[in-house]
Amino acid sequence: MAELNRISGCWEKNPTSTTALCGRGFGIDDFKSLLEQWFVLYNPLYFLSMALILAGVWILSIGLPETGLSDGELGLFAVVQAYEALLIGSAALLFRAANRKRPAVILGLMEVFFLFDWTFRTESLCAFGATGILCSVAWLILVPVKIGLLLHIFRIRIRAVFLIFPALSSLVLASMPHVFIIFHFNQTVLHLGATWLIAIFCVIVRIVGPTPVAEFSEGLRENVVLRRAGATFWCALGGIFALHLGAWLVEFQIPLTPSHFVPLLLALPALFALENEIWGWVSCAAAMALAFTAPVTVAPVSVMTAAAAVFWAVRNRKLRLYTAALAVLYIGAICLVRQHAPGESPMLAVTFAASAMAVGLAALRRTVTAGIFAAAVWSPFLRVLNPESAAHWGVLLLSCGFAALIAGVCINLFFFGKKTGRDEPGGGPA
Repeated sequence: MAELNRISGCWEKNPTSTTALCGRGFGIDDFKSLLEQWFVLYNPLYFLSMALILAGVWILSIGLPETGLSDGELGLFAVVQAYEALLIGSAALLFRAANRKRPAVILGLMEVFFLFDWTFRTESLCAFGATGILCSVAWLILVPVKIGLLLHIFRIRIRAVFLIFPALSSLVLASMPHVFIIFHFNQTVLHLGATWLIAIFCVIVRIVGPTPVAEFSEGLRENVVLRRAGATFWCALGGIFALHLGAWLVEFQIPLTPSHFVPLLLALPALFALENEIWGWVSCAAAMALAFTAPVTVAPVSVMTAAAAVFWAVRNRKLRLYTAALAVLYIGAICLVRQHAPGESPMLAVTFAASAMAVGLAALRRTVTAGIFAAAVWSPFLRVLNPESAAHWGVLLLSCGFAALIAGVCINLFFFGKKTGRDEPGGGPA
């Protein structure tokens, strides 16, 4: 073991050296030690096993129709569950009985990827009717059991609230294929809902950052390994969920629309910690631009975009993003009115409400952007104010006079500091 530690240390200092280790030639004993290092600390047989299982499942799923076995997909589902049980049992044996923590952690991380079905067996179960539903329910029950076993084996503690995310994710993964079959006439909307769900989950996990705690941690190295394993778990959950979204598009022939990319656009600033205000504006503008490719989605996308803008405004204390939220809501409301209540009066009512909210926002938050928006929303209606006679000119000038007076008072009340002696003629310190 001392030789193994010596070889490991020299390898880490100079991993490209193959002719000399620690100042002497590379002999047969060193070769044996090197093999021991790789097959004990970084056992490639584990990854070979995983690759063979994935390849075998994929090839068998393609060749099953030729064999005429009607229950072949159910058999593959059972084989994958048996392999997962072997992974968990092997991790428990290595970690608890043999005190081999590193290979046990490798097996645990391998199980994480199988946990959320990256063999896509949950999609195949929807073809078996009631039997497939029962198998999906069984898989759904097994997911928290497997997570609990992994936490118990590695003596990891995590707040129970964070287990809601893998539980809900597994529920969506198990149920959506069956839901697509039942509600085949509304598959696009259902798929969009699942896309929004994964985006929201990813943002919450990225911001909250649940940190697991292990009872076996003996120092900084173990804590670093544990944090990386926790990050791998959440990345695997998000990545495999995204793969399932793509698989559903192919399996159920759901058309991919630009609206599918809206959740990703809105989540990018949070996922990559882009705190600059400009990223919020760019994301909102890009999301609305994509929504206009399918006018039916403008209204719901505007609501989600406004929620994202408010979230960024609160989290990063960027007050101007409240105006962005109000602007996208106004756009969505105008599109909705044009579809269901065309006419000048509904549009005037929506515009008046948006303008009043913008004025209130400008007063409460002291944001000039909101004031500019309050005036800009009336620009489409300026043609109504086109004066055609002296009387019209008079009404227009009187209206502008009242508006200027009210604007001046609001500016002095809300956009300047306390009154000083210079406010009065001849004023100043006595």
